[in-house]
Amino acid sequence: MTESPPTRRGYLTVEEVCAELRIARSTFYEWRTARKAPPCIKLPNGGLRIRRGDLDRWQTVCWNCRQAEVEPGRRAPVLEAVRQPAATPDWNRP
Repeated sequence: MTESPPTRRGYLTVEEVCAELRIARSTFYEWRTARKAPPCIKLPNGGLRIRRGDLDRWQTVCWNCRQAEVEPGRRAPVLEAVRQPAATPDWNRP
């Protein structure tokens, strides 16, 4: 039996999120440990689910942050907006 492509339903599995973001499962869990991943819901059986709206918002925040903070000759900070609130300036940044 063939699998159908993931749909834009309400809750996504970690596998679906990783496939959409084109990242390894281990990367997702590293981001989760570092509190840089989108918000997750832990199920009673230990599984995780990510709300579609939370993932979309998370991607928008990350994209906007990268576009605003990229300077010529400098690498974009990955997931900076998720780690720090936008209203808090980072005075230690060069």
